[in-house]
Amino acid sequence: MRRMTELTANSRPLTPRQLRTLDGLLAIGMDRPFARAGLSDDLAARLEVGTRDAIRDWTASSLYVTKAQVLTALRCEGQLQADATATRQSMSPAIAVGVAAHRAVQLSYTHGGRPVSDYVKQAVIGARAADENLDKWWAEAGAATQSDMLMQITSKVVNFLDDWPPLDPAWSPRFEEPIVAKIGKLSLSARADLVIGRPRADLRRSLLLVDLKTTGVKDNHRDEALFYALVATLRYGVSPWRSAIYSLASGDWTEPDISEEDLYDTADKVITAVRSIVATLTEARPPVLVGGDHCRWCPAKLLCPSSTTAPVSS
Repeated sequence: MRRMTELTANSRPLTPRQLRTLDGLLAIGMDRPFARAGLSDDLAARLEVGTRDAIRDWTASSLYVTKAQVLTALRCEGQLQADATATRQSMSPAIAVGVAAHRAVQLSYTHGGRPVSDYVKQAVIGARAADENLDKWWAEAGAATQSDMLMQITSKVVNFLDDWPPLDPAWSPRFEEPIVAKIGKLSLSARADLVIGRPRADLRRSLLLVDLKTTGVKDNHRDEALFYALVATLRYGVSPWRSAIYSLASGDWTEPDISEEDLYDTADKVITAVRSIVATLTEARPPVLVGGDHCRWCPAKLLCPSSTTAPVSS
């Protein structure tokens, strides 16, 4: 592999952590493998057959399924049902920090060379303007909470800039890239925080998908990365070379390489999830309740008999 060890394109030395990301995750200069012709069609056919009965029971004109719905359906149908009937996801410091940090990272690429404080300030302004709920919540949070969040956002952005090499425009980096794959009435939707590379006519696998997390890497994050890879394969007709969840907190990432077996396994999980989603949301049967750490974020956590979150005592 050709290694850009000392200098970037703009002749700035790279830190050891930037070199680690460049070589270990981006692997600039490494030969990219080729995708098998017809893989995308085979995956689409598998999904169409596997979800056919469920889609037949879905009376609306289309079924739009997101990454969050797939993961939730696979762990607890009760939470899936509760999320569907909840008015809106409640705001929290963690959510606000995550939204603003992602915006600030994007600004660091599109408006490079500015102080981190500028990115953070503009990111908060943009996030509040784009979300009325976040805007109201931020205004009512108080100076102390706002200060804590601003420092957390700053920390995440600094970590990204210190751990990632400058993104070369030749890599065609895109932020918050919506990716939708349509299979009949079923649409699978994903939004990658960072996409590098473009599909190639020779089927060389050049796409790298990255989802940035403000927390550490968790056990279920590999499944998230594989969902991104599956949707991208269906959307572009070429499987990505790599898909990973990257932690802004630790600088670590999930296993990035994607195999055909990974994609077929993920397609089977999506089939299971779609069947579950249709059965749950059409109330064809009672939802299967499974307690766990996810109960902390469930709208029905204080009423569900399987919840691991105890009701608050008065």
